Amino acid sequence: MKITSPYKYIALFCLLTFSQLNAQKLNFVKVHESNDIFSSDNNDRYFTQGLKVEVMSNALSRVYKKTFLDRVLIKPKTDTSLFNHASISFIQEFYTPSDKTADTILPNDRPFAGVMYLSFKNISVNSIENYRITSDLDIGVLGPAALGREMQNGVHLLFAKHNKDTNILGWNYQLQNDIYLNYLLKYEKLMINTKILQTSYIYQFDLGTIHDDFGFGARAQFGIFSSYFDKNLGYVTREDKGSFKFFKHAQCYLFFNPIVKLVLWNSLLQGGLIQNFKGDQPYTMSENDISRLVVDGSYGITLVIHRFTLQFIQYFKSKEFDKGYNHRYGNITLAYSW
Repeated sequence: MKITSPYKYIALFCLLTFSQLNAQKLNFVKVHESNDIFSSDNNDRYFTQGLKVEVMSNALSRVYKKTFLDRVLIKPKTDTSLFNHASISFIQEFYTPSDKTADTILPNDRPFAGVMYLSFKNISVNSIENYRITSDLDIGVLGPAALGREMQNGVHLLFAKHNKDTNILGWNYQLQNDIYLNYLLKYEKLMINTKILQTSYIYQFDLGTIHDDFGFGARAQFGIFSSYFDKNLGYVTREDKGSFKFFKHAQCYLFFNPIVKLVLWNSLLQGGLIQNFKGDQPYTMSENDISRLVVDGSYGITLVIHRFTLQFIQYFKSKEFDKGYNHRYGNITLAYSW
């Protein structure tokens, strides 16, 4: 069944990445599962499913240096206090209108859309001046090649006893194949720092074929935690080897991360650039229907016991188009570091 196809890519990039992992300071594997079933706003609309598998290792920096990625991913070379952390992720996400059962195009509603891409990231953190710079290059596909139809119908078929919608016909009108190429640059700086509370402000921009927006926001965490600007991002590393105590590195904290975005373009609503140029999209939303100011953020709880990290996250987004709704979905993230 085609539903398993994306996992071939997961296995391939994990195999290539793990071959580079050795005695580095920070390595982790992180799995994110996002779905609106994890939220009280479980209407199976808009963002409905997302899978992300991320591997981080300083060994990846050596790989990136041999490619154009070393010039694309920002690492301020004049700051000798920076610690750089490189990662690679496999991501698949898909989106549906408010009525996914309709076998027709729904005017004034978002189109069906699936995306699948690789994300190449570098995080530069200065734990002395307390700031982080994140650069992220995403490369992949939008459209049927992302296997959104196969994934959603396959999952529904797997749980057919609890879900009557095992063949969602609206995918016949999904956005057509297009290139996914986006670049995110984010700057975060400490504002308040106490033993139980830490806050920071955020500037970011996202440019490319899928998202074009600028954002300003903040992040706050409250509880027992390692600094958000810790040189190893708060994870346990090989430097802690031989000092294992089960609760030595325990953390438990709440966090809140709102972002206000000025949206210039959103291909998940307006269609991919190439297909729009060709005029081959079955349905897209008008530029006049797009919400230009969108509140986008998350809140949740993080639990850390030595090398294991567990997060429960709620994402929220104000309406993205005039006749849309506010939307929430949930996420469960599990990470292991060494």
